[in-house]
Amino acid sequence: MAIAEVLEFEVADPAAQAELTMHDAIGLLGTLSDQAALALSDRFQSQLQAFDAEAIAGCIASGANPRQAEDLAGRGTTRTSAEAKRRAGRARAVHINPDLGRELATGELGSAGLDAIASAADRSDGVAATDIALIETIKASNPDDARKIASD
Repeated sequence: MAIAEVLEFEVADPAAQAELTMHDAIGLLGTLSDQAALALSDRFQSQLQAFDAEAIAGCIASGANPRQAEDLAGRGTTRTSAEAKRRAGRARAVHINPDLGRELATGELGSAGLDAIASAADRSDGVAATDIALIETIKASNPDDARKIASD
């Protein structure tokens, strides 16, 4: 047994601590049944997507323009430009209606639903992001129907 396995060391860097915690969480997923691990992985992904949207929304609130939001969302990195645009769109919708980020984090709203709301919000000068009837209809629908509902 190595000494590092016996002793716990404090990590002063919050980013390094977050990475270690995520590494530990992923390791624990591997001890679960496939079905349980995938369900928990889905929850983690929703929480991370909500965090991304909220962080980029904070930059938008501080004055980032749409192109800067896409850059923050990962345009020009290993992400496709379409994914960067989706992430930036989610952030714009969450900037207008922070409840959308909370609902994504808790699983009340899926990422496809938020993408549909964000797309509708982009076409409606943000109005769709606060349209309760639209949001509730999308939340109650399956992900494949969300974009169709939002485009009507």
